[in-house]
Amino acid sequence: GDLVAPGTKPERELYFRWWQLAVFMPVLQFSVLPSDYNDDFELTKVSRVLTQFRKTRVEPAIREALEEPGAPIVRPLWWLDPRDSNTYGAGHQFALGRNLIVAPVLEPGRNSAYVYLPQGWWCEDQKLHRGGKWISVVAPLEKVTYFSRSDKC
Repeated sequence: GDLVAPGTKPERELYFRWWQLAVFMPVLQFSVLPSDYNDDFELTKVSRVLTQFRKTRVEPAIREALEEPGAPIVRPLWWLDPRDSNTYGAGHQFALGRNLIVAPVLEPGRNSAYVYLPQGWWCEDQKLHRGGKWISVVAPLEKVTYFSRSDKC
């Protein structure tokens, strides 16, 4: 996904957050480069970390999702459990394949997220969460908010 419209430059915080979202998209491209932020070392460092994260965690999930005939790579949360009505109300979240849930924070000044996890076990930041409920998670600027389906972290 492209981060911003050509010729525009978002606030630095929002640019960080958009980066966190964009790494989960099947295609990653930029209208505004990290270097456009006047040699912002922190932003350049985060960009490198997120690019590496994409290679090691996201691209394998994309390849796995491609193996499911007829299923999109990026899916609405209800795709994971269409019988669970809570999945329809989690509009800010999406699934990448069957085993990753992404809960991007895209509002300036926000450092937490209210996330719905479908049935099963979900790992986030070395914390194991039981699904089938809403949870509140801390989402500082330096953290990508995502969950992996797993019974252990």
